[in-house]
Amino acid sequence: MHESTNKNLKPKSREQWPFEPEAVILAPTRELAIQISEEARIFAEGTSVKPCCLYGGTAPKLLKERLRRDGSNMLIATPGRLADFIDCGYIKLYSKCRYFILDEADRMLEMGFRYDIHFIADNMKSLKDRQTLMFSATFPKLVQKLANNFLSKNYPFIAVGMVGAANRDICQTVKQVDSQSKKDHLLEILSEDLSNNQPISKFFQKFVYGRKLFFICRRIDQAEREEILKNFKSGICPILIATAIAARGLDIAGVDHVINYDVPKSRIGNVGRATSFYDAKRDSKIARYMVKILLEAQQEVPDFLQALVRYIGDTGVGKSGSKMVNDWE
Repeated sequence: MHESTNKNLKPKSREQWPFEPEAVILAPTRELAIQISEEARIFAEGTSVKPCCLYGGTAPKLLKERLRRDGSNMLIATPGRLADFIDCGYIKLYSKCRYFILDEADRMLEMGFRYDIHFIADNMKSLKDRQTLMFSATFPKLVQKLANNFLSKNYPFIAVGMVGAANRDICQTVKQVDSQSKKDHLLEILSEDLSNNQPISKFFQKFVYGRKLFFICRRIDQAEREEILKNFKSGICPILIATAIAARGLDIAGVDHVINYDVPKSRIGNVGRATSFYDAKRDSKIARYMVKILLEAQQEVPDFLQALVRYIGDTGVGKSGSKMVNDWE
């Protein structure tokens, strides 16, 4: 793709609308879109490829000015913002766009982005005239069915390792914790992890005494979210609290422990250690499946999970637990 775009992508004049990129990359979150854009700029160095990033949380006027000022022939965007720009006539895809890439495809197709993705795809060349690529850590049957709307009939399916399996290089720990004692267990783990690190230890003292924490969620405006992630990556902020917007896709060097305050809907796959708090009242429906995943990853299965599975027997997760299991697959 890089060789092809280097030969053929020619940035449109900065004063002309609409812009007509030849490659579009979609990501489910602003943070992931920004990360992809930063990496794309590195690979585009010395070529005619000009990446540009469009995402929500920033005034459309500023994004439009950036697009006009810098030009772009490779767009990295969140689905909603790109759909808005197409609808307003700032972006046109059907004449030149030859590459359509969806990163974290499973997440986008399940997160309510389907309408925007359909709208974007409908404004592109036909399937036979463009190349569509989907990248995903998991690919459950439901997502495969949805993906058929955007892929050719006989598309190649390339799997690296076992699709949906947990990473064997990660130490997965599951602790049985009731909802009332989760905070105490969290503080205990943090104190053990951070006691030998002086800068982080001082930060932890502020954490204990209730001073300002660094956290990201959808309610925080985009500029602040970007600043918080920058501080976390640089080490200024050694502890980051985040909602599911940071669950997958972000590549942050030096992270050695992720604590899942609630059992995650999808597994942690890129860090050295992952600890999950298991609440029997909330998570018992997926106990058997958690055991299966831990065994596949050659991880130790805690005694309480084994005992619970023996008690449940072979009745399966049941309909009420099937949605959570599908999220884990």
